Amino acid sequence: METSTRIIDITLADLQSVVRSAVQQVLAERDAAEVTRADLPRYLYGIPGVMQLFNCSRSTANRIIKSGIIDAAISQVGAKRVIDTDKALKIYKSKYNY
Repeated sequence: METSTRIIDITLADLQSVVRSAVQQVLAERDAAEVTRADLPRYLYGIPGVMQLFNCSRSTANRIIKSGIIDAAISQVGAKRVIDTDKALKIYKSKYNY
């Protein structure tokens, strides 16, 4: 499809093709940028640890912890949360088929 084609003139098939290729490109970039296990320490601590593990914002890290998805990977020592990175990634990947 030409870049000079007006939006009103494209067909549904053209739109699907463009969206499909854009999604595939984003997924390929995400896979290329995925953190490998060797880059992560065995344990991470607290909200900043969840932020680092899942490469997300503080509010998303709070939602992940509050949802209970990775509770099996979290132990609490006093006021400090200790996250087992292997368990957390395994649970998250199995839950979301990632």
